[in-house]
Amino acid sequence: MKPLTQLVINYLKNEGIEVIDSLSLEIPDNLLVGARDPKAPAELWKRLNVQGADAIVASACVQMPSLAAVPLIEAASGLPYALAVSQYLWVPMGAEADGDMTLDRFGVPRAAGGLSATPRDLARLGMIVAEGGAGIVPADFIEDFTTGGDPAHWAIGDYADWLPGGCYRSCWYQPRVDPGCVMAVGIHGQMIYVDRPRGVVVVKQSSWSIPDDNALHSDAELACRAIARALTAEE
Repeated sequence: MKPLTQLVINYLKNEGIEVIDSLSLEIPDNLLVGARDPKAPAELWKRLNVQGADAIVASACVQMPSLAAVPLIEAASGLPYALAVSQYLWVPMGAEADGDMTLDRFGVPRAAGGLSATPRDLARLGMIVAEGGAGIVPADFIEDFTTGGDPAHWAIGDYADWLPGGCYRSCWYQPRVDPGCVMAVGIHGQMIYVDRPRGVVVVKQSSWSIPDDNALHSDAELACRAIARALTAEE
């Protein structure tokens, strides 16, 4: 429906992303939505104006599970997600090894997680953040997710006890104990800790058997903070 599509467009625009074109099916009956071919988006996207576009956002409701259409759209549009990551991030940052991506049962990469990389390459990713984008990622985007967010919203969330006074923005956590520090955290203990003021990046690989152990997350954050301060001769 157009109101929902517009909600997504407004969200993207608020993040500084230009939206060139959009398409809404406008089917008010959920039963009719469920009766549609799940692979229909593989043809529908061709009605969009993609001239000058860097990405195509394909979305569907639960009544029409269309994950199977994603690899078809990627193949036809010419820029699969993995290739985009390689072209715009992995190669420019000078990665020394290939990364691996987790795929779902349709062969679609999990953009929300599932990236496997060497610690040194994850540190390179962290250095892009520490250096304000390093000419690879827009500096205003780095500034937004390292300083934006609302601590009041965080305070009423499920993880407030893990990171008191913290904040969250665009998949990065802000401890706010040390201003300018951010963390990318995996549920099994993985962590990229970036101390921007001190120019230090700490990478932690992990494979906890139990996900999201708040006590261990806290220990890891304290350890990374101590390492950053020790490397810069601070107590």
